[in-house]
Amino acid sequence: VARFGGDEFIVLLEAVTEHVAAEDTAARIISAIRAPLAVEDGEVSVSASIGLCFANGPDDEPGELLAYADAAMYQAKAKGKASFQVFNDDLRRRTKNKSEIEATLRQAMINDELRCYLQPLYSNDGARIEAYEALVRWEHPTLGLLLPADFLRTAADTGVIVAIDRWMLAQACRMAIDWRQMHPNEQIPPLWVNASIRSLLQADFVSHVTEIVQTFGVPHGAVGIEIDDDVLALDADAAARVIAPLRRAGVQVALDDFGVGHSSLARLH
Repeated sequence: VARFGGDEFIVLLEAVTEHVAAEDTAARIISAIRAPLAVEDGEVSVSASIGLCFANGPDDEPGELLAYADAAMYQAKAKGKASFQVFNDDLRRRTKNKSEIEATLRQAMINDELRCYLQPLYSNDGARIEAYEALVRWEHPTLGLLLPADFLRTAADTGVIVAIDRWMLAQACRMAIDWRQMHPNEQIPPLWVNASIRSLLQADFVSHVTEIVQTFGVPHGAVGIEIDDDVLALDADAAARVIAPLRRAGVQVALDDFGVGHSSLARLH
């Protein structure tokens, strides 16, 4: 057993000849980890997601096996966590696509392959559009139109997410101005743009956002920034330092996915 980094661990089973034995081991690990732990006056429970990859022979590369197990683990997480997933041909294809995505992601911005799609956000009664959320898409030259789930995690791992966030903000500001010029007598709903944790923690994040907004001449409240709830758990003080100057500059700020992760009403306040 080894700690790979962060909250990721590796278990190497050397004497396993049947796949069912490894799956049984994974199930027992998950069950053991889920046992409640006594903490002060209460109990807490944790869960584990496990990815399994089987070696075919002595010529297998350890790095590839780790990558395959990692891909299977994320698949287990996507299916609801506290489970295990065996690496298979479908995941092998996805892993190959991920490698291709990572190799071409930086070039995608140079080649103008990113697209900004708008998703309407309706009022509770469905009678009117209250706002639009700007969502990125990638017109990959060989893989076709890719959704955020297909490449944003890779973008975050490689740091390209910062450039993508800034490109999306500029697109949203341009759209906000174009719409107002084309429909001067209409009430145009605001556009919301997602800001990743990595972008938010950049030293020049606030100055860059305010500069873009001022360059395009975007009216107060026409464009907003959505911050994921995870940033509060990561660094609530950093989030607070960002939110106040953005609001003063006329950029709305909203908290996205509150309640999904380890949310805290104290941090929300």
